[in-house]
Amino acid sequence: MSSELAPSRTALVTLKSINRGGGFNNNGFKEYVGKYKPDQTLDEGDLVLAQTDMTQKAEVVGSPAIVENPFEYETLVTSLDLAKCEPINEMPSSNTLYHFLERQEFKDYCLSQTNGSTVLHLRTSEIPNYEMVIPREKLLQEFDHLITPIRQSILENNKQNRTLMVIRDKLIPYLMSGEFEI
Repeated sequence: MSSELAPSRTALVTLKSINRGGGFNNNGFKEYVGKYKPDQTLDEGDLVLAQTDMTQKAEVVGSPAIVENPFEYETLVTSLDLAKCEPINEMPSSNTLYHFLERQEFKDYCLSQTNGSTVLHLRTSEIPNYEMVIPREKLLQEFDHLITPIRQSILENNKQNRTLMVIRDKLIPYLMSGEFEI
């Protein structure tokens, strides 16, 4: 596997891409040159779910995240520790489904379905078995209409933050050497 991790325009979205408790972590990418199946590819905005957990308090398994691509990789590939969750119908959308899956009830369900003692693993087949109440489509559409621009703002802010961090990291050596003054 380590031979497949090399500089590339393709990135593996790994378990480290999931924050404890849910949400996306941009520091979890690993540049990847290995083989992958078409159904393993991800797009920005896709919903993924952690299936593996190595934390002592089981803080990651069952945690959802919306995929971001701040480094603008050409291809994103999901690792085997994550499940790509795609709504069957147009509603709920991935943005709306994310909010259903971040609830404690879903997390508890996922924990009850894991196996393993040191490393917990949630089988992909167990995820669709979770039963939840889905509001009427009109209510889902209204919620999605409200949440989509907020999610887009979050995505844009995260991209701007990443850009600013790159600029900061390039400027610090010049400031430290005295070439630039504030």
